[in-house]
Amino acid sequence: MDEKKNVAPSGALTFLFTDIEGSTKRWEVQPADMSADLARHDALLRAGIEERGGYIFKTVGDAFCAAFADPSAALGAALDIQAAIPRMAWRVQGGISVRMSLHAGTAEERDGDYFGPAMNRSARILSLVYGGQIVCSLSAAELLRDCLPEDVRLVELGSYRLKDLARPERLCQVAAPGLRADFPALKSLDGRAHNLPLQPTAFIGRDRELAAARGAVEGGCRLLTLTGPGGAGKTRLSLQIAAELLDGFEGGCWFVELSDCVDAASTARRTARALGLRERRGLSAAKAVAAHIADRRVLLVLDNLEQDLASAGFFSSLLADCPSLSIIATSREPLRLRWERVLPLPPLGLPPPGAELDPGRLGQYEAVALFIDRAGAARPDFRVTARNAPAIAGICSLFEGIPLAIELAAARSRSLSPEEIYRRIERDLSFLEGSADFPERQRTLQAAAAWSYGLLDEREKAVFRALGSFAGEFSLDSAESVVGADQSSVLSDLAAKSLLAASEDEDGSTFLHLLLPLRDFARVRLAEAGEVERYACAHARRYGELARLGRRSDGTCMEEAGYFARLDREYGEYLLAWARARTRKDVSEAFILARALAPWWKARGMYSDGIECFRAVVDDLSVGNADRSIAAFWIAELCRHRGEFAESVPEYERAGRLAAEAGRPDLEAKALTGLGWARFRTRETALALKAWTAGEALSDGDPVTAAWAKFGRGVAAGSAGDRAGAERLLTEAMRDFAAAGDGALESSACSNLGNVLLLDGRIGAAVAAFERSRDLALCLGDRETSLMAMNNLACCRAAAGEHEKSIEEFRAIETMARSLGWSRQISTALSGLAESLFALGRKEEALEASEAALRAAESSASYSVEQGWAQRIAAEIRLAAGDPDGARRCLHAAERLLGGSADEAERLRLCTLREAIGESSPEKK
Repeated sequence: MDEKKNVAPSGALTFLFTDIEGSTKRWEVQPADMSADLARHDALLRAGIEERGGYIFKTVGDAFCAAFADPSAALGAALDIQAAIPRMAWRVQGGISVRMSLHAGTAEERDGDYFGPAMNRSARILSLVYGGQIVCSLSAAELLRDCLPEDVRLVELGSYRLKDLARPERLCQVAAPGLRADFPALKSLDGRAHNLPLQPTAFIGRDRELAAARGAVEGGCRLLTLTGPGGAGKTRLSLQIAAELLDGFEGGCWFVELSDCVDAASTARRTARALGLRERRGLSAAKAVAAHIADRRVLLVLDNLEQDLASAGFFSSLLADCPSLSIIATSREPLRLRWERVLPLPPLGLPPPGAELDPGRLGQYEAVALFIDRAGAARPDFRVTARNAPAIAGICSLFEGIPLAIELAAARSRSLSPEEIYRRIERDLSFLEGSADFPERQRTLQAAAAWSYGLLDEREKAVFRALGSFAGEFSLDSAESVVGADQSSVLSDLAAKSLLAASEDEDGSTFLHLLLPLRDFARVRLAEAGEVERYACAHARRYGELARLGRRSDGTCMEEAGYFARLDREYGEYLLAWARARTRKDVSEAFILARALAPWWKARGMYSDGIECFRAVVDDLSVGNADRSIAAFWIAELCRHRGEFAESVPEYERAGRLAAEAGRPDLEAKALTGLGWARFRTRETALALKAWTAGEALSDGDPVTAAWAKFGRGVAAGSAGDRAGAERLLTEAMRDFAAAGDGALESSACSNLGNVLLLDGRIGAAVAAFERSRDLALCLGDRETSLMAMNNLACCRAAAGEHEKSIEEFRAIETMARSLGWSRQISTALSGLAESLFALGRKEEALEASEAALRAAESSASYSVEQGWAQRIAAEIRLAAGDPDGARRCLHAAERLLGGSADEAERLRLCTLREAIGESSPEKK
């Protein structure tokens, strides 16, 4: 699309939608002429809309979508364009004819486009209109009545059902001199053969599935089965598909509700009744249906066919006997007929973890849009705010995007706030109940689950109950280990019946999980069967075995990408196994699980869980001192990586004391080396060097601990300006880590070596080191280190003068860091972004980025170095922007935060800033 002339309006808007009537046929007959005419049409539409102040936000083929803040301007644009069309010299035979709709409402503006029910309503109205006609909705008409030109009037057309199957819309036709006045009746659902029931609410989301279903049926698919768990929205989607396809079925679209049919005969009778057929003596319902449809183009919508899958044979015969028949079926499992194409319904789209919850943009996610729409129906003054946005997103995420669950929760908005709904759902799902006009099986989540459970045989019920012993997502082999290896086929059947969600990882391993309402239901049935303890023990055995398999002979966790990837999927199960071990007072088993998870906790930033688990071990005096030392060491490590450097010091010291009492110099060496790192971060460099030296001396036979101490001394040398010494020590440490197979520490050493090389101006060598660090971290699944390496590579781009490219990379890193909720990495990325923008002279953008970096740095308060960098960059930008007082404040903050940890280059930049501000030395402050 060409550059937009006008600014996107907001608030209450009037939308003008247009397209060319019969354009597809014209393209087929006169493609060259149509191409030339389309260019003229587009120019006319664009000029007519923009001259009246309209904002064109979308063009698709020959369709235009525009928004107006002023409804009279929207009408004026429509009239101008319709008046100009007959005067144009069109090349296609008969010229072109444009149809138009006007509708008023509010919509969410995002990246220059608009979203929301008003957009869908506008498109539905346009689909009824004829070429040369302007039709407006009641909402638009009410706004226009008092500002109509003298020769323009609105002619009432009555109420019409639109293809969204929601409430009928009262429509008016615009009458004006020069406009055609006589049109056939609008092309609404009322003029078509169907029995599609009116829906009380708007159709929200499912655009991809709707498009895929329409494409399949229009492409020749005779039987399309929509599958998914109860409450996934299969019925509502099937009705919407039928409404969209109605024009293509002259024999009509017929909805057949089959939930209480128990055999093929009752199914045939229900289908005959839906088609309006009377019973005839000597003619079965099945034959009557086949005779009635015959060669007619008919669409049947079969709802809840899973109730009696044996009746699928009746529809298979019907498809064979009626060559123009198409069927859309909803079922919790495939019908397994040769005609069939299956369309599984995934959950509605959710905000990704860590996403910024901007109230104005939250509706871009399908699940949230559904909640907002239904909450607004329950409570007209409902609004999304900065305060309730996290609760709304939390409700939708807790229910994993299940439409029925979200609708039931939103209905409680009549009397409860989103925060109150969320808190209650976390405690108990039973308080959610639908309206009296919901089908009985969908009035509560328990009823929906019970409906599905009742369709299972006894073996399937037993396995379904047993799966209630899991916390969330689990692997197929874990499921077989807990419920029995001989139950593999039952697990497959449960997945086929949409009771068990299945997915594959990159290695082709299958993972399963029960959606929350089904999981709660399974746990209740498990308790009723008296099987809780049996399966809890089986679950604990399984994950205890996995924890042992994931550890090296020395007891440390195997830091391999595959193992970490598995923990990513099954972490909830390990945590549940740990909690069950604690409940049984099995401290040994709990400790084994915690040790297996420790490096993953560190790599994934899940510090609090790890600290809590290890705290339970270190405080238990019945545990041996060696194990307590390991637990204290991991508490210290996790505290240090969380930025709590001072808090980690006593834990390292406790780990060292316990190791000495246990006669374990190897554990004492680790504790001393970790203590050195904590002391260095608290700017006690002399104490850090002392601890590293002592740790290295005790590490005889442990090359990793010795290299870790050497690594620390290398970082300290670099901070002191000894680049040659730093390069030597870091290179040696890096090689030692590689030889010992410790990829995590090798990656970190590579990153620090890259920093030294970059300071030395050896950009190519620095890039190689950072790339090695990044690749190792990515292989290990260490997101934190990989992000830092990517940030350093972007810094190399900036150092080489490639600022445009570095800006792209810093923005990408910021996005990834936000998705993970890591404020430290957000701050460093924004600081780098600010510097690159500043280097290009984009001072306002640079100042905005630096202020965002400061905010992010303040939320990671323990990372004083990152805060110091952000303050120093802000000082430079404020000074250039003519704010010396602001620059001075930022400079003072930077010096306080960086203290003695500033490296040579940083100290030089601080000195330059002091001189520019007029402070020759820190003492003058």
